[in-house]
Amino acid sequence: MSKRSGTIASRESNTLILGNLISYNVTGFYGGGIYCELPSTTTIIANTISHNSGGIGGGIACAVQASSIISKNIITYNKSRHDLAGYGGGGITCPDGGTHQVLENTIS
Repeated sequence: MSKRSGTIASRESNTLILGNLISYNVTGFYGGGIYCELPSTTTIIANTISHNSGGIGGGIACAVQASSIISKNIITYNKSRHDLAGYGGGGITCPDGGTHQVLENTIS
């Protein structure tokens, strides 16, 4: 079990995550599938993000002033294990500022 991200972590970089299957990952803290933080811009397009589990943000967590574009993804069956001060979000959580565009996703 990873502390930060189950699969992909983006930190202080511009990252494109395109056309992946990101499934069945577990983390003890942020983002079971994808975690982005600090002054970074993460673009997440056309992925299937499913069955992931994180302490905060099961599928995707963008924190600590990260910015993101999250578009045309299928985000299903992800679980946030606890809701610390309202920062939960089984599919997506973006609790700490930054600019986030969430467009045309299927989230369930």
